Amino acid sequence: MEKDQKTDIDGMIMGAHYLHALDKESLASKPLSEMEREDYLDTINSLTSVIEQFKDSYSLLKAAMESSEKRNESSEKRNETLQSQVVRLQEIICTLTDEIRSLREEVSKQSDYTKRHNKMSYGKKSLSSRSKQEEKKKSREEEKMDDDGSDPPSNAGNEPSLDLTKVKSENIDKERGPRGPYTAMEAAKVIHLKTILDVSPEGMRFIGYKTVDEFNRISYIECTRFEVAVYEDEYGIRHDFYRPEDSNDARRPKTNVISGTPCTPEFLADMVVNRWMLHTPNHRENIRMRIDKFTSSENSRSNWLKIGAKLLKPLCEHFKKKLLKMKSILNIDETWCRVRIKYKGDGTKLGKYLKKYVWVLVNKLDGLVYFLYDNDENDSRGCRPIEEFLGDFKGSIQSDGYVVYRHLSRTHPENVHLLCWAHVRAKFKYAEEISKDPDAAWFVEQIGLLYMVEAENIKLHRTVDEIKLRRSRCDVTKILASLHFRAEKMIKNGKHLHYGDLMNKALTYMLNGWGELQNYRMDGHYTIDNMIAERVIRPFTVNRKNSLFYSSEQGVDVAATYLTVIETAKMHGLEVRDYLVRVFREIMNGNKDCSTYAPEAFLA
Repeated sequence: MEKDQKTDIDGMIMGAHYLHALDKESLASKPLSEMEREDYLDTINSLTSVIEQFKDSYSLLKAAMESSEKRNESSEKRNETLQSQVVRLQEIICTLTDEIRSLREEVSKQSDYTKRHNKMSYGKKSLSSRSKQEEKKKSREEEKMDDDGSDPPSNAGNEPSLDLTKVKSENIDKERGPRGPYTAMEAAKVIHLKTILDVSPEGMRFIGYKTVDEFNRISYIECTRFEVAVYEDEYGIRHDFYRPEDSNDARRPKTNVISGTPCTPEFLADMVVNRWMLHTPNHRENIRMRIDKFTSSENSRSNWLKIGAKLLKPLCEHFKKKLLKMKSILNIDETWCRVRIKYKGDGTKLGKYLKKYVWVLVNKLDGLVYFLYDNDENDSRGCRPIEEFLGDFKGSIQSDGYVVYRHLSRTHPENVHLLCWAHVRAKFKYAEEISKDPDAAWFVEQIGLLYMVEAENIKLHRTVDEIKLRRSRCDVTKILASLHFRAEKMIKNGKHLHYGDLMNKALTYMLNGWGELQNYRMDGHYTIDNMIAERVIRPFTVNRKNSLFYSSEQGVDVAATYLTVIETAKMHGLEVRDYLVRVFREIMNGNKDCSTYAPEAFLA
């Protein structure tokens, strides 16, 4: 079609020139000469050549325009491709930026957790704010570098030099004040040796007596061995017969030992105290027995302790009934221990060591403690064990923010649930010490003001009503309001405020349990924290360090039974060994009324 257009244009131009020439010829008055005619022809030829040149230029320009249009089209396609690639790269950059941000947050979070783990494993576990300037201790690697001479350059020039001249301590070595009451030394058995005054020194007069003491520890296990005559009757049944050589000797076989064991109440009480109050593991107890010149099987001693725990079960049930009485205030906590359990088909001969949980419940007002281990459905830390134990309990429960306790508060709304302010403070303290979050220090300080009010109540020996009134005053309300306001503000503006994961968890933990955290103001009997349960459960945490694990679930149950009795006796201020001896003797004598040998019975 382009060729046809070119032909039409050329024909039109030629026709126009021809008509123009005819017009000029028709208008000429005189015919053209041969010279003029040649000039006209030359002019026409020159114009024709110019036209041809223009045509060529036009063709070149058109070709150039077509090629430029093609180039433009290809460049537009390239631009579109490049633009799509740019958009794709921008999306990739945004994705990578988000991933980098999340990875940095994860690295920061893991760094905080590592610091927290190192602090709890190797550092100072105390969360008190007393020592602001602590001595910086060197790590093992730094000490090693110091020893081999490869230590880095010291920064001592940046720190003030310490005068290492030794002086007396201002507190310990100061002059002693007036002497207080003297603590007299006493022993279980005293042997008196008196002097004779038959011969007195010459030239001296007698003034009086004084004592010169000499103490010695005699440690051994004493065995009273009865030789019992054995008779057999006509039916082949054997009978024991014992008759003392000394008619005044009232001792008889098996009358002074706990049934099923060769142990006296004193001996079994000693083993219980050593094992669960002094936290002596079995291998160290074996050493002590050798020192006491006593030889026995470790399994035999374990069996004796199991028999003693079985005898104490009714007493623990008596504690449980009193613990769960109407309107009681319970402090609850849980901790873990490793227990060896054999499952069918687990591929082992003895079983595997698994992480299981023990619960503790404390009734401070009645001085009762109860340890619970229930793993019947392999859910020792689930809702079922504690929920079945509490049953239809109606009262108040104080705990940490563990999800099981929140479940109990939802399913039993008639009970008052209190959260522990010590756990809240600990979370902010971790954020301050580990994440170095500047806002955390303010929260720690404000919570400290709440504890100052509690210390004031203790110091002034306020009554229950006075404690409730003091907690209701405006200064406490103002502290709580400022804590809540600042925490909510930080959570809402979290994208604009740069604080770590530990701080975020502390804020969320406090706000999620804000209602339960304020419940301690409702009653003067309530406490601000759950530390009494935290302290009572420590024997299990200490046992994790000493004995590491329990060889069976029965061992955990035995430990829970003995610790229930031990901690309850301690709550009443009784000497644990003496109390256990009296309880075992009452049981040996056939006394089944637990109320007569409960701790409060010995205080009456």
